[in-house]
Amino acid sequence: MSSNKTIAKNTLFLYFRLLFTLGIGLFTSRVVLQVLGVEDFGIYNVVGGVVVILSFLQGALSGATTRFLNVGMVGEKNKLQVIFNTALILHIFLAIVVLFLAETIGLWFFYNKLNIPFEREQIAFWVYQISVLSIIFTIVQIPYNAAIIAHEKMNIYALISIIEAILKLIIIYIVSLSYYDKLLFYAILVLIVSIVIRFAYLIYCKKNFSECKFNFLFDKKIFNQMLSFFGWDLYGNMSVAVNIQGFSIVQNLFFGPIINSSIAIVSQLQGGIASLGNNFTFAVKPQLIQSFVKEDFDRMKILLSYVTRFSFFLMLFICMPIAFNSEFILKLWLHEIPPFAETFLTISLICGVINLTFAVLVPIIHATGKLFLISFVTGSIYLLNLPLTYLILSLGFDPTIPYYSNILIAFLTGFSNLFIVNKYIPELNIKKFIIQILFPLFGIYILIIPIFSYATTISNIHPMLEMLFSFLLLLFIIYFILINKNEKILIKEFVYKKIKKNK
Repeated sequence: MSSNKTIAKNTLFLYFRLLFTLGIGLFTSRVVLQVLGVEDFGIYNVVGGVVVILSFLQGALSGATTRFLNVGMVGEKNKLQVIFNTALILHIFLAIVVLFLAETIGLWFFYNKLNIPFEREQIAFWVYQISVLSIIFTIVQIPYNAAIIAHEKMNIYALISIIEAILKLIIIYIVSLSYYDKLLFYAILVLIVSIVIRFAYLIYCKKNFSECKFNFLFDKKIFNQMLSFFGWDLYGNMSVAVNIQGFSIVQNLFFGPIINSSIAIVSQLQGGIASLGNNFTFAVKPQLIQSFVKEDFDRMKILLSYVTRFSFFLMLFICMPIAFNSEFILKLWLHEIPPFAETFLTISLICGVINLTFAVLVPIIHATGKLFLISFVTGSIYLLNLPLTYLILSLGFDPTIPYYSNILIAFLTGFSNLFIVNKYIPELNIKKFIIQILFPLFGIYILIIPIFSYATTISNIHPMLEMLFSFLLLLFIIYFILINKNEKILIKEFVYKKIKKNK
């Protein structure tokens, strides 16, 4: 199968997975909010957030393992088993480190800093411990996930994700019938589902990939290379985790667990929509790394342009109508909207378009193995957002204001990554990419935002019709302004073939 067909096939699998899991996930969130109540839902998310900060190791580990497995697949095949086993030993060691941090620093933070009602503190403690166990299982399972991605078996990844979504839907029904404490019972069932899914990945990999059999093969050189890669990536991943979860915790310090319900709801919806764009990057990542190893820079240019533009088109088409009809969407979904949720959603989606446009740059930099600059520069930018949020809230501003700083952060990190790519891979001609691709995209985007904002303010039509008109307007803009001549020809040929086939 050609590389382009593989990308197309994997993207379709990922989209099918996404649409299914997103639909179930959004329904599940609404039911969980109703079953647990606003306060317990907020407690579950803020307590889990402390553990997620400690799992910043997870992102760095996943990136390191995927990269080394992809490089191993291009080189000598017999090295794959050594790479996998070395990675697994590293993950087990770091899972122990996370456990230690969670039961020392994390526990201190739980008791001394989090704003949790006294009568729910004991239950929240056990929810915290359950979350720690879940993270430990997740970290140890990362090499198996990385193997599936490296082998581009996105159909299996999609299938297991769908099973996980169905199981989570079932546990909500079980919790709603339970007479036990619903928050604690929900956390226990989520842990059980997490363990079942981890073993599903493990069993599939052992049966289908010869390198995934644990034989305690250890290569000190590979271990040191992987640890070095992981070490440089660690700061960046830690910064992202601290920014995301720390933002939620800082809001909790000023406004309590109820505000965390709004943040969690918006994060899930925004995250689900962002996955639509991320799927392109996810499907293309193995080929980006392998193209770099082969020094096929022309192929990398094509993939960079393709993923950037397509991600932007898709995110623009979906995010803008939803962002400026957020109240209607949230009422349709939740019936009762948590405080500030509609403003949080609007700003998050505007920011999401920017983030996803730059997303493909990260795997390109990872392919080089040179992570110091991306980790230090972008990580530091993310960390600056946290004290800025604290300062804004301490001055008495409402919780929506810190969200605006995320837009600035998105642009700063995106352009920083562009300059890093230009430094490491000058063959990609980033200056030309900025002029020919990014400037037209963001030029249109900057014009669209105030137009949509003004139109929704003065409009008196039903929000559903308003969204329909928005979709049609964006289709017009994308087709007649943003898509080039060659792409229009390909679209017309595709449509004509489909029409002839159906006659």
